[in-house]
Amino acid sequence: MALPRAGSAILAMLTLAACDEMRRPQAGAAPPAGLVAPSADPVRDAMNLAVDDFIDQGRKLQGNPTRAARAAARLEYVAEAAPGWGPISPSIVIALRGARSEVRSALAADPDASPRLVMQALVAASNALARGDRAAAASALPAPLFRGGGEAALRLLEQPGPLPYAEQATALLVQESARIDAEQRWYGTQAAPDTGVTSGGTLTEGLGRGY
Repeated sequence: MALPRAGSAILAMLTLAACDEMRRPQAGAAPPAGLVAPSADPVRDAMNLAVDDFIDQGRKLQGNPTRAARAAARLEYVAEAAPGWGPISPSIVIALRGARSEVRSALAADPDASPRLVMQALVAASNALARGDRAAAASALPAPLFRGGGEAALRLLEQPGPLPYAEQATALLVQESARIDAEQRWYGTQAAPDTGVTSGGTLTEGLGRGY
């Protein structure tokens, strides 16, 4: 039996809305308060900020512990959220986890700690540094979450050193999301092709900056 005209119109509107929704990435888990501005797509926002944070192996973070703490928190968030963020290639997820390990090592953070705990600690430290309260920043980075305690962690945030893996992984994620945007298949069934990262997490030359 044919639908009434009003019913057909409503069905068409619902179909269009569903198609539009399928072109969008999933929102994912909410980031810690203050990590990114309120948004319908916090993963994309954190990703775009992270790729700028880690450009040129994280050169912008040197001597800027406030930004370094926030950048490390953003990477934690993106690495944790990426597996559920639409059809992201597993190799990108591996690369992000390798980048997270690189940054945790640079900051002497517990490699097995909960990403949420690390994120919250780093955001709290960044906020404290932004208002000039170094003591509060140090207390936000306690041992054993950060080996050596808060003061040692702050010194590492001041000079985290080169972070090439973080640069490459965030650049790969931006490239991957742009490709999925172009193909309009955030919830599609087409398999995401490999992006040059092996199952062991080794990045190939020619991707990112080729380190």
